[in-house]
Amino acid sequence: MKKTLALAVFTGVFAAVYLASFLNSWTWFRYYPLTGQFTMADLPRTAGPAMGWYAWIAQGVLAAAVATLLVLMLPRRWTDRAWAGLGGFLALLVVMYTFYVEWHWFQG
Repeated sequence: MKKTLALAVFTGVFAAVYLASFLNSWTWFRYYPLTGQFTMADLPRTAGPAMGWYAWIAQGVLAAAVATLLVLMLPRRWTDRAWAGLGGFLALLVVMYTFYVEWHWFQG
């Protein structure tokens, strides 16, 4: 049960952190595809558009990994009582909220 809960927590935390990073444009670094550079500083406009997607993925994975390690360190008697579907439920809520926020792209 502990491993199932850890995977569920990873899923939920990753989804929540990814969405928060996306909506608030939080990026630790940016990728400039025209120059092929990863950088923490903004480059001039001549470098082309910056991509934050790689940073959002990295931030989500890092936060989810930390949360998963914390869950794995909890005593078994605590994790056995937890609902393993919590992470999946949180991920579902994140997906539904994302559709709500981005719905304007689907309106004709």
